[in-house]
Amino acid sequence: MADEKMDTATNRNVIDAHTALVNFGNRKMGSISADIRVARLLDYVAPVGRVLEKAKNEVSVGILDDAPDKPTALQGEKWMGRVAVAQAAFDAEAVEASVFEWPTLQLGESDLPKDQKGDEGWKNSAALGVLIANLGPLFKYPDSEDS
Repeated sequence: MADEKMDTATNRNVIDAHTALVNFGNRKMGSISADIRVARLLDYVAPVGRVLEKAKNEVSVGILDDAPDKPTALQGEKWMGRVAVAQAAFDAEAVEASVFEWPTLQLGESDLPKDQKGDEGWKNSAALGVLIANLGPLFKYPDSEDS
């Protein structure tokens, strides 16, 4: 998947990639060149990711504008259900995937954050699986599945 060109993506793909890059941007990466690649990828992905996140929030606000001021618990659940359905529909919408078209900027295994020294050093490399998955084609998987 990572080495394939993505012709289309969903809003969720772009938002997830943006969130993953922000997370990596706040960690000590495996090298300075990896930090620079994260910064460059953020330059491309962040503008689109921010617009989509704002649009998704506006979907929720638009639905809740019609909610009663003091809903009962059951009414509140009903309105939150409507929000969840609308957000899921928004997440599934296709968008042009040009944000995923920079294979020279892909992050790889050697770029990933490593554990740091100290009692909380493990936090630097925590939850890498989720972050890698959220990068989608912006991560270059090793050639071998055994790696």
